[in-house]
Amino acid sequence: MKKIIPVLIIISLIAVLCGVLVSCGPKYDVALDYNGGELKGKTGTNLSKYEGKDVNLSKYKPVRDGYDLLRWQDTDGNVYGVDDKVRIEGEITLTAVWTSKLVYELASDGESYTVTGTTDNASYLADDLTVASEYSGKPVTAVASEAFKGCRSVKSISIPDSVTQIGGGAFNGCVSLTSITLPFAGRTATETDGANYGLPYLFGGQGGTYSNENNNKMPHSLTTVIISDAATFIPDWAIGNCNYITDVVLGKNITSIGTRAFNDCRALVNITLPAKCNEVKQFAFYGDINAKIVVEGSIARLGQYAFANTRLESVTLLSMSSIPTSAFTGTDLREIVIPGEVRTIGIGAFQKCTKLTRVIILGDSVTLSQVSFAQCPLLTADGIDLSKVVISEDATGSNSPFQGSGVSI
Repeated sequence: MKKIIPVLIIISLIAVLCGVLVSCGPKYDVALDYNGGELKGKTGTNLSKYEGKDVNLSKYKPVRDGYDLLRWQDTDGNVYGVDDKVRIEGEITLTAVWTSKLVYELASDGESYTVTGTTDNASYLADDLTVASEYSGKPVTAVASEAFKGCRSVKSISIPDSVTQIGGGAFNGCVSLTSITLPFAGRTATETDGANYGLPYLFGGQGGTYSNENNNKMPHSLTTVIISDAATFIPDWAIGNCNYITDVVLGKNITSIGTRAFNDCRALVNITLPAKCNEVKQFAFYGDINAKIVVEGSIARLGQYAFANTRLESVTLLSMSSIPTSAFTGTDLREIVIPGEVRTIGIGAFQKCTKLTRVIILGDSVTLSQVSFAQCPLLTADGIDLSKVVISEDATGSNSPFQGSGVSI
């Protein structure tokens, strides 16, 4: 028995040794090309690794002046993170991929910084571009004109709430951009109007009544715009006439939506007006035919055509003397409560609201203008108290406020 035990131990050691040898397999050359960078004075590293073993890239982090190590890439185009472990299955060369760094310039007063771009915009290869809110202990308050012009690879841009001014064309040529987060929807945190100072200005283009997607220079890849809680208003012409943005997220402190802010954004499908928003100016959402607009609060000031031809389903109105011309024409409203202070419902205010079935009038009487409820086929006399309705003198015949509806007067 005593002789058997040493034999078994020897056999076991041989088996383990054989297993190790088998698991190690052949060795392969692994080359790390630092691609302009250095690590401990070397421009690259050559390793020899057994098949099935790993190379821990976190141990190899070269540096390069003006650049950050973004990732590694092999000759077949496969990419690896800077902290990945790469399983070796054959000879392989991994090349460092660099991205340029953001550049911050101290303001003349020495109290803040402006981000002026990157060390080489054409070499900014990261998907995300995030501006710091603070640099060297001081706030970053501005983005320079054309700061990130030509950053073709960037897909997401985030500007912090500390920034109060963004120069013209700051993002011109960011042709891969899909989303942008901003502390305001224009060139400054304080300007509320100006046809050419909305988002198109930031991309080197122009807004305005006759602007279109060909001259606002915003990239067609851009689908999402996020305005942070730092903003208190959306300026006139903020994103008007942009036919590819699908989602807009508004910060909770927005109180006002400017004239034609989102006019004719036909791709827009989702937007919520926060509870503090009580003003929507004229043509703000006019023609956003696919936009499902959610109004969390109540509207006290309303402009003509404000929500016209949108998918708005519900809205609460506060004290106002009149409901403007075509304010809700062509919407998906099912019911509307008319505040007691309203004395006049404007021309076509609810025209072509094909889903409208009920109108609740809280005051003693309200005067209806021409075609105010025309082409509302589901609205019948059971859905509105006609004893509180006064028809204006010019609202007769084809201009009747109920022409084409289920109400007979």
